[in-house]
Amino acid sequence: MFTFEIASKKSHYNIKYGYADCYFGKCFVAFSNDAICHLHFVDKESNSHIQELIKRFPEANLQEDTTQEATEVVDNIFVDTNTSKNFRLILQGTDFQAQVWQQLCDIPKGQTWSYEDVAVAMNKPKAIRPVANAIASNEIAYLIPCHRVIAKSGKSKYRWGPDRKISILEREGVHLG
Repeated sequence: MFTFEIASKKSHYNIKYGYADCYFGKCFVAFSNDAICHLHFVDKESNSHIQELIKRFPEANLQEDTTQEATEVVDNIFVDTNTSKNFRLILQGTDFQAQVWQQLCDIPKGQTWSYEDVAVAMNKPKAIRPVANAIASNEIAYLIPCHRVIAKSGKSKYRWGPDRKISILEREGVHLG
């Protein structure tokens, strides 16, 4: 279960950020109090991740995590349990993007949908391209499960790499042909 908060670029947050390892590789995570505002899979630590965070939250007070709190946040996200965890997410986007991201969260674990399936579920069957664009702009990997959306052809891009997408889906019980 997720609670979404849509933030403007002028929002003043105290955001901590850091790197941590998970089952699917290294993550760059940013969080404010009890909310996650950025989660990307990365191949290596880079200043570009921090620059992207600054671009998204220019008015925020950013602080590098030096206490291993980032590791605790990531561990809490990726631990396999049968209980549902509640996460508060701070997002930046339009109302339409937020609707798409909410719809992604409604895709059951172990299932994949096409971009068209998402558009139809939103009662916007002709909005396939805008749905795809909103999915591509997702800044919270895994928790907003854009990995569960594949093209009708079965081929699908994933901003964090197709092998990682396949690995996540297989861990969720989906085996692509």
